[in-house]
Amino acid sequence: MSSYAVTVQAHFDASHQIEGMTGCDRRHGHTWCVRATVVGEREVDEQGVLRVAGLSVDPDWRLQLIANELDCRDLDEMLPAVITTPEGVAAWFLERIAEADYVEVEMGWRKQTGRATRDKKRL
Repeated sequence: MSSYAVTVQAHFDASHQIEGMTGCDRRHGHTWCVRATVVGEREVDEQGVLRVAGLSVDPDWRLQLIANELDCRDLDEMLPAVITTPEGVAAWFLERIAEADYVEVEMGWRKQTGRATRDKKRL
């Protein structure tokens, strides 16, 4: 069986505050963009749904459901154990989306981006 890569993207609006970081030390908001790439085996389940690494290849994939949990919310309240930089929020998404061997999550707004990767066996 060969490996496939699937990339999906979602957006949400949320506020945050990062103490001690100039420009971010007051409560403010962004339209966040999160993009996830999953690499894994391709399979078709009993309902005929195409899956890669066990995830449905569908525009309404889990990523948007998770983003919806944060939409119009305060990230500092929703994710109290996370430093709400793009890197911190990307790592939080990474833990929630997949058990695939290779997953990369990129997240950001305008010129600020961060990335988190799980790489058990990179292709």
